[in-house]
Amino acid sequence: MGIVFSNGTFNCFKLALLLVFFVWSGNSYAVSEDSDPKTNLTIINYISESTILYLHCKSRDNDLGPQVMAYSQHVQWKFYPNIFDTTLFWCTMNWIDSDGHEEYGSFNIYESDRDRRICAVECQREVRKEGVYFNYPNNWRLMYTWSKRV
Repeated sequence: MGIVFSNGTFNCFKLALLLVFFVWSGNSYAVSEDSDPKTNLTIINYISESTILYLHCKSRDNDLGPQVMAYSQHVQWKFYPNIFDTTLFWCTMNWIDSDGHEEYGSFNIYESDRDRRICAVECQREVRKEGVYFNYPNNWRLMYTWSKRV
């Protein structure tokens, strides 16, 4: 039993063996040292020199835990975006302004369908007084602003 072509029979075993070879060779290329497809995401606190940023980032599968960041400190992680373009990391952030008011926000810090073409390998985010900026080619863009809480 097999698949019949004009030049004869191509049996299922050979087809399966060929399929395994292509899958194996494709996977080995994807994880080779020369070509690492991981996305590197960096978040930097640039609010002010005296301001501590409280940050907690998660995805559906990973909880990166709470972080306490002084001025110019950064948090960084690497991940493989999934093949369905649904990878999502979100972060809650808060800090106290000079008047003693809490600035708060919960933001989608990485959305695969939005970000993969812009920063497939290196994604940088800066947290500033105005909000969260994303590094787009040749410029920083304000993507999210703060919600005030008392």
